[in-house]
Amino acid sequence: MKKLLVVLMCISILTGCGTRTEPAKSVVQEGTEESASTTLTSNSFQEEKTADEYYKIGCDYRDGVGTTRDYVKAMECFEKALELGNYDAACEIGCLYLYGYGVEKDYEKSLTYMQKSSDKGNPTATSNIGYFYMYGLGVEQDFAKAKMYFEEAVDKGNGPAACNLGYLYQNGWGVEQDYGKAKLYYEIGDERGDGASSNLLGYMYAFGLGVEQDYVKAKGYLEKGVERKNGSAAGNLAELYRYGLGVEQDYTKVIEYYEKAVEWGDGNSACNLGYIYHVGDGVEQDYERAKMYYERGIELGNGAAANNVASMYLQGNGVEQNYAMAMEYCKIGMELGNSTSAYSLGYMYYYGLGVEADYNKAKEMYDIACASGEQFAWYE
Repeated sequence: MKKLLVVLMCISILTGCGTRTEPAKSVVQEGTEESASTTLTSNSFQEEKTADEYYKIGCDYRDGVGTTRDYVKAMECFEKALELGNYDAACEIGCLYLYGYGVEKDYEKSLTYMQKSSDKGNPTATSNIGYFYMYGLGVEQDFAKAKMYFEEAVDKGNGPAACNLGYLYQNGWGVEQDYGKAKLYYEIGDERGDGASSNLLGYMYAFGLGVEQDYVKAKGYLEKGVERKNGSAAGNLAELYRYGLGVEQDYTKVIEYYEKAVEWGDGNSACNLGYIYHVGDGVEQDYERAKMYYERGIELGNGAAANNVASMYLQGNGVEQNYAMAMEYCKIGMELGNSTSAYSLGYMYYYGLGVEADYNKAKEMYDIACASGEQFAWYE
């Protein structure tokens, strides 16, 4: 009987992915007494309202404040607000198209609406245009243009743009790598209340990137990021407690901060939580809970989580052994950019697990994994 080689993925300690991808929600905050949700009634669309009122109601539908979240109604409100001259609404429409919330994802339409909003002075829209060029979303990737838009937004007082500008310097994307400048821009973003900037400052101190390694300072910045509901910061703070870095190891806090991170949309933390329950790391082993968190990680775009669900089906951990399902999850992981999923798929083709053995297909998958730096594939 063939021995199954299963590679479980646990996201490496402290994730530094702190670029801003979400619009700033400065008008409506959940739980505030003056939330526009007080205006939500069955005839909200029949009564004539001002542009700002439609905009606020749209924000409430988008965020589910005082009502059930409804992206379709949010879009209707934002479109009415834009018709009446509120160009901040154009930025929000652009974000709905960017993420495919209530509409089919469409980068071209998203960029068009972002540009309308930016032309009227909205710094968040300007920053978001930079993000399009930074990652080549519907446009040719262009770090120079990304930098130009980020700088324009920073000059207008935008914090997330400062974070993204710092990220360019941290990675040396289109500029000479410069941790000093990265830190400078992160500090600007942090001062302007951007949680992603707080997270990345914590990341720099945790790893000693351009600064002396200091877990106490790292913890301070990560806690600030958590106060600002940044998922990456919560996940990274969980990692400090998980490995006892500058703090006493504490799995109660590990779970607490990972769960906050998942609530705030961090896919890495969902995968890490799943892994902890999968292998019983500091908690009682629980395959059902592991799979639940992995599935959430997949929803949040984490490929490693898909690979780990595949491993559960390969081994029959908490589920009935099912090679076909394992292969499907490997494919999902690959679509989400996870190189280990390509390796796992190659392994299944190599040994004929659920499929006819196919060495050519196996090599194809191993080559994909190798090209992405997957070391296991180098030895096959």
